[in-house]
Amino acid sequence: MDTSVHCENEMLFRTAVDLFPGFFNIYDAQRRDLFVNARGLEKSGLSLEQFLGRRDEDLIPHEICSQYLPFLKNVYRTKQPQILELHIPERYGKAILMVKYVPVLNEQGDIQNVIGITNDITD
Repeated sequence: MDTSVHCENEMLFRTAVDLFPGFFNIYDAQRRDLFVNARGLEKSGLSLEQFLGRRDEDLIPHEICSQYLPFLKNVYRTKQPQILELHIPERYGKAILMVKYVPVLNEQGDIQNVIGITNDITD
């Protein structure tokens, strides 16, 4: 692929996910965060440096993480998408979130990445 086309595609991708009003992230095969959109960083209160390369259980309060981590781990185990409703306690800004995890498989059928898409459905 032409380098200029690749750079343009990456710029379009970043622009699109940064405009997405929810939390959008990408995990690697070991469940470490590879990418998070601007809204995700804003909602987490973390810097990009704090976020990247870490696992959610090292970043997110246990009270929240324990609700969704089994679903995320199940994506890695089954290689199937998972959807859940996540209830954020009042002390963390009370909200109801719809979370979808989608596996991205390599040519051998193994997990290469998992995409996390989170929307606030509180209303």
